[in-house]
Amino acid sequence: MVIKGMKNNIIYFLIVSIGLTISSCYKYTIEPDYGTLSGEFVDKFSGTNLDVGNITLSPSLSVNGNMNLDTAGHFYNSKILPGAYTLYGSIKAAFTSDSALIDMKPGIKTEVKLEIEPWISVKQKVVDVVDTTITINYSIKGNRNMIPARHVIAWSTSPKPTVSVYPGGNRNFYTPNTGSENGTFNYKITGLKRNTTYFIVTGARTNDPVKNPSNDYNYARQIIIKTP
Repeated sequence: MVIKGMKNNIIYFLIVSIGLTISSCYKYTIEPDYGTLSGEFVDKFSGTNLDVGNITLSPSLSVNGNMNLDTAGHFYNSKILPGAYTLYGSIKAAFTSDSALIDMKPGIKTEVKLEIEPWISVKQKVVDVVDTTITINYSIKGNRNMIPARHVIAWSTSPKPTVSVYPGGNRNFYTPNTGSENGTFNYKITGLKRNTTYFIVTGARTNDPVKNPSNDYNYARQIIIKTP
């Protein structure tokens, strides 16, 4: 009888322990009431949205931690813990940024527009697609007395190509004729594959060693197009 009682006590202890463990786990897996942050990243001079840049929060308490820019120049995060933050937006090429103080509330969506002032503004659009040739029309404008010194066209089968990263694609560098650093230009991309999706960007930089010592490029928002 004593042995049977001990067994019963042990079984009871195990049941209680398991119950407490389950209760404890449930307690700490309840989702907090997050706030949602969304916004757009804009070139202040041209008024166009940019899809290349860095959007960060300080302190970095967001749960999923990512606010990547999409192809329309928007960012979004639906899991921000309530509290006060500073939101930063920047691009590498211009050493320029914008910031905003925000107060995230639980269950509330906060919308922010970040505007930057790049040394070079770049816009582009497709004007023609014939078989495996795409014609791009783009404009370059130096801001705050900056003079664009070099242009680049990069195209790739992967999103957001840059001067140095364009897998499955190509690029072309060139320096405009004297007196044509600012303005509107056309460029034909030839020899593409049929029935293939391409991502295209135009970029430009200034050669000012103080403003742009690492020769970084400012990029237009990418174009996404599929050849016939």
